[in-house]
Amino acid sequence: MAIANLEASGLLGKQVVLTNCSEGVVSSHQGKVIAVIAVLPGSRATASLMLEEGGRSCDYFDLDEVTIQRVF
Repeated sequence: MAIANLEASGLLGKQVVLTNCSEGVVSSHQGKVIAVIAVLPGSRATASLMLEEGGRSCDYFDLDEVTIQRVF
């Protein structure tokens, strides 16, 4: 994962380009990070980002399934 050394909350409010790989399907997404889900150490949950891609399109992306290509 490209952001392994980056605190996910630092992405809040930033524009990102990411590649998502879920169940063997790869897709590219770009938008503004409008939410970050942090998890407690030892939990089975996965940290996630909510990305607003324009209009009413928002979706969560699990950090273990994405590669951040660009942050601006």
